[in-house]
Amino acid sequence: MQRENIHQQSLARAVTDLATKGVRKLLVTSAGSGEGKTCVVADLGRTLAASEHASVALVDADAFKPTLHRCFGLGIGPGLGELVEDLYGVDLAAEDPDQFGIGDWLELLRAQSRTGELEVRDAEHTFSLRFMHGELCGIARHGDTESPRLGERLVARGSISTAQRLTALAVQADTGRPLGDVLCTLGVLAPTDLAQVLREQTSERLHTLMRARQARCRFSELAEPWHAAAGGRETAMPQSGRVDELLTDHVRGYLGDPFIASQLSGYLHDTSQPNLKLLPAGNRPSDLIAARQSRPFELLIQRLGRAFEFVLVDVPPASLLTPTASLATVVDGVIMVVRAGRFETSAIQQAIEQLRRAGARIVGVVLTDVDLPGESVLSPYYRTPGAHRGTPMGVLS
Repeated sequence: MQRENIHQQSLARAVTDLATKGVRKLLVTSAGSGEGKTCVVADLGRTLAASEHASVALVDADAFKPTLHRCFGLGIGPGLGELVEDLYGVDLAAEDPDQFGIGDWLELLRAQSRTGELEVRDAEHTFSLRFMHGELCGIARHGDTESPRLGERLVARGSISTAQRLTALAVQADTGRPLGDVLCTLGVLAPTDLAQVLREQTSERLHTLMRARQARCRFSELAEPWHAAAGGRETAMPQSGRVDELLTDHVRGYLGDPFIASQLSGYLHDTSQPNLKLLPAGNRPSDLIAARQSRPFELLIQRLGRAFEFVLVDVPPASLLTPTASLATVVDGVIMVVRAGRFETSAIQQAIEQLRRAGARIVGVVLTDVDLPGESVLSPYYRTPGAHRGTPMGVLS
C-alpha cells in the first residue's frame, strides 16, 4: 500500500506540474468501457486533495455509466443532470429578479442563449446590456453625455469622416443595425479598427458598471432587428460581440452572482476530505450533446475552475455516439486511460485523433493493468489501485 501511495503521488505531481502551465481543468476519458478511468479520477482527486493540499472538484459527466459516486460511498444525486436543467434552465420570468446579481444575469442569459436587452439601474446610472444568442455584444449607458459615442470616437481618431458617420447613422435609423456593423458593410471602416474602438468604449462602461451597487435588473426579450434587413440570410454576430473577452475573473467577481453561487453548493457533495467535492451525475440523465445542456456545462466548468484549483471530469469513452469530443474543448487538457492489451492500438489512436480533430489537447495517457518486471525508478509505469488493485499506471506523457 505504501508503494501504491508513492506512485499515486507521482501522478499527482505530474498533474500539479501541468497546473503551473495553466492546465487545471482536466477531462478523463478512454477508447472504450472498462479501462479504469473512473478509478483514475477518484484516486487522482483524493491524492491531489491530500498530498498537494489543493481544492479539487470531481464531475461525473458519464451519463451512460455514472459510477463515480460509488467510489466515495455517496448517492447519485442531485447532481449534474438536475443542475443543468433546474439551475441554468431556471425560468427567469417566474423568479424574483432582485435575487439575481449582474453576474447571475450574464451567466444565465448566456446559458439559455437568450436575445434581448438587460436594463441595469442603480441610483446613479442606467445601462442597457445587449445580448444576441446569449453573447453579450454591447453595453450602452443611458444619458451618457460625458464620453463620446462610437461615431464621434471614430471621427476623432480619423478612422471615418463626418460625412461617412452621418450616412451610417441614416442607414442605422432605417435598419436598426449596429452602427459599427453598418460602417463595415459600407466598406468605410476595417473590422480591426472597429474592434479596437469598441473595446476601449466597452471597457470604460464595464468599469462603471462594476461600481453599481444595489442595482435592479430587468430583461426584455427581443428579436434581432437587423435580421429582416438581411433578407432571410444568416446574419453574423455584430462586431460588438467581442465584449465577453473583457469579462475576466476579476470583473465577474465585482459584478456578483449570489443566486448561482448559493444554489451551486447544493449540488456539490462533500467527501471524507474537506477540500474534495463531488458533483455526481444526478438522478436525471444529462444530454450534453444537446446545445441547451452543452452550453450550461461549459459555463459550469469555467465556474468550477475559478473556485477550485483542480477540476477533474469523468466522461464517457470517446466515440461518435458520445459528447466527449465536444466536451473536451471546454477543459484545459485531456487524459486518456488505456487498459493494456484490451484494445488494438489503432482503436486507441482513432479515439485520440477524434479528440484532436475536435480541438482537444491531449496532455497524457495513463496505462492500467500492465505487468512489468521490476520496479525501476526509471520505469514510465507506476503501481496504483486503478481498474484493479495493484495494476500499473502510466504517467502523463
